[in-house]
Amino acid sequence: MTEQIKADICIIGAGAGGLSVAAGAAQMGAKVVLIEK
Repeated sequence: MTEQIKADICIIGAGAGGLSVAAGAAQMGAKVVLIEK
């Protein structure tokens, strides 16, 4: 099954940097997708 998600920003890696960028972008109103393996 394929799911389509619309987002403004896709961040790959949920380390400290990825989480920080994702949180900041979300606070600014961006729709964020964070991908972690």
